[in-house]
Amino acid sequence: MDRIVRFFQKIDQWEEWARDHSQLYLRGDLGAMLAMTNEFPSRCPSIVEYRDPVMFERMNGYFKQGGVIAFVGTTHIPGCRVDFGPRDTG
Repeated sequence: MDRIVRFFQKIDQWEEWARDHSQLYLRGDLGAMLAMTNEFPSRCPSIVEYRDPVMFERMNGYFKQGGVIAFVGTTHIPGCRVDFGPRDTG
């Protein structure tokens, strides 16, 4: 709960964070993006290390069936351990 309260107390910085995050995204700098979001409420072990892998494991069956797309925030990618199966490089 403290993490959420601290996040809302910094509301005046959100616009700057969004701008910085966009620039890092466009540069493809995942490491800097992860470092920048350490204070975000969803960037904690209970989400990234525990929830995200479970969520992606449950999604795996849908990916294997095909015809599915999932959109994931870039900072959650480290928790993604999905076997997307064979790819058509055609």
